[in-house]
Amino acid sequence: MYAGVPIICMPNSGDQFLNSSLVEHLGIGIFYIEKKETLFEKFKKMLTRNKRDEENSVFKEALDAILGNIHSNNYQIAASNLRNKILTDFDDGNTAERKFIDKIVELVGN
Repeated sequence: MYAGVPIICMPNSGDQFLNSSLVEHLGIGIFYIEKKETLFEKFKKMLTRNKRDEENSVFKEALDAILGNIHSNNYQIAASNLRNKILTDFDDGNTAERKFIDKIVELVGN
């Protein structure tokens, strides 16, 4: 988020799904996931050869949402706001370690 650019997340495994959900929750991007298909659906699409068109269509919708009018795009605004917060926090001389410890102290106490 340092650059303030919205994200299209394409999780594959592990914590990527959680991180993608957080991106969407924060409004700084879109969680894009390909639909899992049954063997029958894969075979049918292989015969009709339209699978790539459908995948491209869903991805194009996500890309259009991210790239829409940049000046009024909610994803761009949220990403820029988060970037500014990150830069402000670290311009105050805070280190990542100090911020982390302060947050732990805030949540847990001394």
